[in-house]
Formats: sequence, structure tokens, C-alpha cells
Amino acid sequence: MIVPRNRLLVWVALVVLPFALLAGVEPAAALLSFTIMGSFALAVVVDAFGARRSLVGLRAELPEVVRMSKDRPGKVDVRLGNPSQRARPIRIGLAMPNEIESVVEDLTVALPAGSEWSHVAWDCTPRLRGSFRLDTFHVEGVSPLGFWAGRRRLPVNCEVRSYPNLLTERKNLAALFLNRGAFGLHAQRQVGKGRDFEKLRELEKVLQRRGVAFSQLANERLSADLVSQYLNVKRRQLL
Repeated sequence: MIVPRNRLLVWVALVVLPFALLAGVEPAAALLSFTIMGSFALAVVVDAFGARRSLVGLRAELPEVVRMSKDRPGKVDVRLGNPSQRARPIRIGLAMPNEIESVVEDLTVALPAGSEWSHVAWDCTPRLRGSFRLDTFHVEGVSPLGFWAGRRRLPVNCEVRSYPNLLTERKNLAALFLNRGAFGLHAQRQVGKGRDFEKLRELEKVLQRRGVAFSQLANERLSADLVSQYLNVKRRQLL
């Protein structure tokens, strides 16, 4: 589709209105006024066809999968194909879902001459976790005289995956383990299962002070009675 630009409105005000007023006030200048207005109208019509050709061959490509974190800024890499390799300014827009906040609604890009592909980074920030699909890309080209703008939708296929923000959740989780006398989780040493090796190390130190080689007992496979007797003594001492 094509839409008029502000330049067309300005030129209509500068050309059509004065000469139409001149033709009404001075009949002798009517022929000249209508000739100028007709020439201007013809130029506008021809320029409208140029607006349609401004986007011929233009294509856009997005990566298949883009990974981001919730509430953290990210980028979507956009590749713009320009087979004609001629310099031309275009206006682009990427249709984002409501769950992804875009920094800008559209961008004006100048495609360089002699380059078939150009890269543009689209800044955005996901506000929710999940998987979101991007399937529409908008482009707008300018006609040769600048009176019209040609607009077109290009199909794309991109999946944005928004993962949990581990940085924020890590900070919140670390605060739960701070032992400040408040409610929450506190890291404390627990006595119970899984401390058999620590008990054996303590037993080894006691035996070494009494001149008994722990390696000799280990070779003879320490009996459960010996360990239990030691633990009973330690328990009485604690009581």
C-alpha cells in the first residue's frame, strides 16, 4: 500500500492553492494555472508508482530462536536483504507481542550501496517468561520525489524464549539464608546421618593420643561395638 507523506501536503499547499486562486481571480492566467497544476498532478501520479517499486526485492530474516532473560534487555538481530545493492533509506518496524517491551516502535535505516545484506539490532526487554512468536516485519520505502511512502509486510519466523532472571532470583534467594534473627531459611550444621566419616576421624585422633595406630585397627576392620562404645562416651560427655 502507499500513503501520502508530509512533503506532498506541503507542495499541494505551495502549488495547487495559489494557482487555483490565481485562475479564479485572473481569467487570463487560467490556462497557465491549469497547465502547472496538471503537470504537478501528473508528477504526483508517476511518483506514486515509484513508491511501489521502492520495496521491490527487499526481504528480512530473523534468527529462528532468540534467548533472553525476563526483565533484562536483549536484542533481536535483523538481516535486511537488498538485492539491487543501491543506497536507499527505509523505515522498519518489528511487531512485538505485549509481553515483550520494545525500546522504539520503528527505526529509520539507510541501506548502503554495494552491500546485499545489512544488520540491524532491535532492542527489547521481555516482561514475562515463556515462548513468543514473531511473524510480521513491516518496511516502508520512499518514492523518488518523496511524495509517497510505500508500505509492505514481510513474513518472518522467529521464536523468542524468555527465561527466568537468575540474577534477580539469586539475590532474593541469598537473603533467605542470612542469619539475622528473622523468619526464613538459615544455613546451620545438622547432626545426624552422613557424619560417619567425621566420627571416624575424631576416633582416629583419640586413638593416636593413646598411642594406638588407627591403621592397625582399620586392617582388622573396626568392629561396630568399638565405634558404638566411643559414641556412647562422647554422648555422656555432652550430657
